[in-house]
Amino acid sequence: GHGHFCGQAGSQFCKRGPSGELPDSEKCHHVGLPWKSMYCPQGFVVNHAAAVANGGLPPCSPDPGDCPPGEYAGATDAEADVFVHAKKGNDGWPGTAAQPVKSIGKAISLAPIGGVVAVGPGSYEESLLISKPLSLRGHCAAAVVVVGPSGKSALTVNGAGEGDVYVTGFQFSGSWIGVNVAGSLATRLQRVFVSEATSAGILVHGAVAKAEIVQTVVAGTLPQVASKELGWGVQFSGGAHVVLRDSRVTSNRDLGV
Repeated sequence: GHGHFCGQAGSQFCKRGPSGELPDSEKCHHVGLPWKSMYCPQGFVVNHAAAVANGGLPPCSPDPGDCPPGEYAGATDAEADVFVHAKKGNDGWPGTAAQPVKSIGKAISLAPIGGVVAVGPGSYEESLLISKPLSLRGHCAAAVVVVGPSGKSALTVNGAGEGDVYVTGFQFSGSWIGVNVAGSLATRLQRVFVSEATSAGILVHGAVAKAEIVQTVVAGTLPQVASKELGWGVQFSGGAHVVLRDSRVTSNRDLGV
């Protein structure tokens, strides 16, 4: 009467049983996504330190081994337009690798349309707004954390016209929505960890909104403080077009998707 994952050491594939019956659970071989870990997508590892309820799934954390050499994921001045560093930066500087700005919001404002913003390791308490096509590249999700201030989303993508927004290598959390996508810019999130946001981990809404969510983990979304409602992992509405692929949505308070 208790479901469980088939062991990878099994020697046979599950056989389909007669109509209305389950396969023989003693003769199964694990099949599924080609993840290094049975439980976590690429860029994430099992958090062995966390307690796991009987029959539950072990949680995933960003993989420190996914962090490349250098502070900006190996990017040089020839490969990125603006650089950000939480500890070494200064918002009065031009945003080069040698003189990075301090805040991601400042870097976004300096970046040209279609530009690349390279973000170094650190914790950033900001509510980011992307309203033009660009790439926002964090060093890695294990090292770059964006915490939305009270009542504001950690990241909002909302722009008119055509173009792409690419976001990779970040953790997003805070007291409101983790990632809020609206407008017509096609948004791709890859290797992003949305953890303990409030109301919704990722919200995509509106008839022209488009988002592709790849190799991403959305976990532990919390309910609204006042109403105690919601706590949804991934929410899309109003005709939005969403692709959710090679990702894990888990342990959210109310609905996963």
